[in-house]
Amino acid sequence: MMSDDEHDFDIDPKSVQDKSVFMDKVDQSLYDARVHILHGELTEFTCYESARVLQSMGLKVSVEDPAQTIRIVLNSVGGGVFNGLLIFDSIAAIRRRGIDVFVEVRGLAASMAAILLQAGTKRVSSKYTRFMLHEVSDIAFGKTTEVEEQAIELRKVNGMLAQILAARTGKSVEEIEQKMRKKDLWMSAAEALAFGLIDEVV
Repeated sequence: MMSDDEHDFDIDPKSVQDKSVFMDKVDQSLYDARVHILHGELTEFTCYESARVLQSMGLKVSVEDPAQTIRIVLNSVGGGVFNGLLIFDSIAAIRRRGIDVFVEVRGLAASMAAILLQAGTKRVSSKYTRFMLHEVSDIAFGKTTEVEEQAIELRKVNGMLAQILAARTGKSVEEIEQKMRKKDLWMSAAEALAFGLIDEVV
């Protein structure tokens, strides 16, 4: 006879299987429609999976119909710089094949998510979306020389991200870097449009 605790964790295997089959069908439908949803923190795992899906979509579109647009729905708090750059470079590789990538932000594009947004051919957001930019940050531990070396590298990465933003916003790298020195620079959709982070509010 099972205890009450054991009953609490009694799961119907069929319900799990049905849910899994349903989600597989949803994922396949989105893939067939050339839509990729990028949600949550930009971790190594999520970015690898997103890059894999996007590259697969790009190859399929380039063979079947290069005029077709790939659409990314973005809602992210940001995350690791190099994780985000993996997706940025994946989108750039797709665009080099002549395929348009339409990025729509719904909810939030903060930190590195606001950077990778710039890879899109067209960048749009809902009017309720929030955006946030800031400098690259990290906590350094170790000897003084190690901390100094890390600071130099962080400044280089920060400059690289500022160049990405400058290329899409029309602002100078110096202006971007100055604005990013603020701890957290928050913007509404209207402010992001005026800043040049997006092309349209829908």
